[in-house]
Amino acid sequence: EIIEQAEANQRQSEQLALLRLAEDMAGVGHWRLSASPPTLTWSDQVFAIHGVTRDTFDPNVECAIGFYHSDDRATIQNAVTRALETGEGYCLTLRLIRADGEERLVEARAETEPGPDGKVASLFGVFQDVTDQKRAIERLTESERRYRLLAARVTDIIVTYGVDGLVTYVSPSLEAVTGIRPEALIGRPATSLIHPDDVPALTESLRDFVKAPPEWSQRGVTYRGLPGDGPERWFEARTSIIRDEGVTTLHFVPSM
Repeated sequence: EIIEQAEANQRQSEQLALLRLAEDMAGVGHWRLSASPPTLTWSDQVFAIHGVTRDTFDPNVECAIGFYHSDDRATIQNAVTRALETGEGYCLTLRLIRADGEERLVEARAETEPGPDGKVASLFGVFQDVTDQKRAIERLTESERRYRLLAARVTDIIVTYGVDGLVTYVSPSLEAVTGIRPEALIGRPATSLIHPDDVPALTESLRDFVKAPPEWSQRGVTYRGLPGDGPERWFEARTSIIRDEGVTTLHFVPSM
């Protein structure tokens, strides 16, 4: 029995160590609030997000709520109260003021655990600093907004399509040149407006471009287009490749 207990303790220690490693990698902490008496426990990652340590801070409900921005405290307080009364969990994104005064955006998720009497015995959940993710999304959204605004004001036709060859964006100037509305091409092959006899040569040129070093610049290529409301026309296009950090091709952006 002693050996079995020792082995069980060892397995538990290993599981806790793995949990800590997972939290450190993901930046997600976990917490638990017992209803009676009110007792709050934090994992190491939750302490780190708040900018405090176990040695210098003993968490309790009142102090934990005090970390939130003054405009957000009522929101988290009401969510906790409602969860304890009704058993309804929550997921909130709130502003947190760290111990060093830095404001961060955090996401708090909670579920409830009933006791033998059916009432809520505790709340438990996860806690994550999402400031960097939110800022990255905002930068990407703003960048895309500016890109679309610029594309809408140029006379060149700008098209983006993925490695599957399907169009994901066409600038408004397409309609002025071809009579085709841009949305009519979304989801269609990028070759839709190219004369079939010119597709093989363009495909081979693009294949060589993809294999070339990232800093290589493609020469302009000419081909016959098939506008929707008139005779075929000749176009010249220069394609750029959008790659990720690992230089994997993500999108093609030709301008004509």
